[in-house]
Amino acid sequence: MTLARAGASRGTEHPLLLVAETPELEVSRTAVAAVSVAVAADPSRLPALRVPLLALGTLLVTFALGFEAWKTTRAGNHDSA
Repeated sequence: MTLARAGASRGTEHPLLLVAETPELEVSRTAVAAVSVAVAADPSRLPALRVPLLALGTLLVTFALGFEAWKTTRAGNHDSA
């Protein structure tokens, strides 16, 4: 049975009480079961990749800024005389 996750945190386990009744019969029968439901972990890949992608982005920006500074200082060292 599929349940919708309303406010439960992902990766947690919660108790659940199931009650079923047969209303079609003259004498209704009721069944009760106590179960434990595990809320699945986040299925997406992005949360696991957030830190590596941030590190890669920071590294690329640092490299680009360093390259631009090196290019500027290198171009300033040439004499036009």
